Amino acid sequence: MRVRYVQARYAETVRVGEVVSIHGVRPYDALGHVPATCFADQARRALRNLETVLDVFGADLGCVKMLSVHLAELQDGERLSAIWSDLSPEPLPVTITTGVVRANDGAAIELQATAATPCYSSC
Repeated sequence: MRVRYVQARYAETVRVGEVVSIHGVRPYDALGHVPATCFADQARRALRNLETVLDVFGADLGCVKMLSVHLAELQDGERLSAIWSDLSPEPLPVTITTGVVRANDGAAIELQATAATPCYSSC
């Protein structure tokens, strides 16, 4: 049996009214590469990249209501929680964490987020 792969077309960020859905945020640097760094550095870079996208819509990490985290190593979830709590105010978003196979580019983390913009929902 032969498997056929089809390149899917999708949007990485969509805004509907005051809700922004952001997908596929990874720890890319300015050149589009994932530096071979420790998990904490990759997590901080991914969160900074998420902040950059949120800023375009007049939002910040405090506006995130749902966060989906994909980790190459599930035990890194505790480290990410500590980093997130340093960067983002309460209330914390609803969060789901899943384990995935490490990406070919070396990324140990990928984020998806849903945010309220502007932070109208008393975040």
